[in-house]
Parts: sequence; C-alpha cells; structure tokens
Amino acid sequence: MGIEDLPGEGVELYPNPSTTFITLRFTGAASRDLFLYNGHGTLIDRFQNDTAEFSLDVSTSPRGIYLIKIVEGRQVAWKKVIID
Repeated sequence: MGIEDLPGEGVELYPNPSTTFITLRFTGAASRDLFLYNGHGTLIDRFQNDTAEFSLDVSTSPRGIYLIKIVEGRQVAWKKVIID
C-alpha cells in the first residue's frame, strides 16, 4: 500500500502569513507528527501532537516561506506557511 494524502479540508492553518504563532486545527484528535521545513528543504523542527489543535511559536523564525509536513499514520499532508 502507498502513502495516502490527508484530506485538505482536514487541516486548517491560520493565520497565514504570521509573525508570532501559527495554529493548526485538525478535524479530530489523533496521534500525528509535524515537521517544519524552511524554503530550502532543511528540517527545522519536529513535533508530536495528539490533540485537535496545535500552536507553533514562529516569533523568532526568520522571514520566509516554510512547509509543514503532517504525518498521521500512513497519511501525509503538506501545508505552506509564510512567516513575515
């Protein structure tokens, strides 16, 4: 079996762009891993989450475009975020 995509409507990310905090809201609580990559594809940080909402402090992150990879079981979703 291959990796399946998380439904796009299953993850809400706001505010985008952001200067302080980014909140990810999921349709339900489940165990998931979150990976934050910079615009060059370098892994910046990794988080584990099992709640329906997760906040990420980006106040000290350099400005730019970042990607958040969300892994929930065999499902994967990518979200783009702009840090201003």
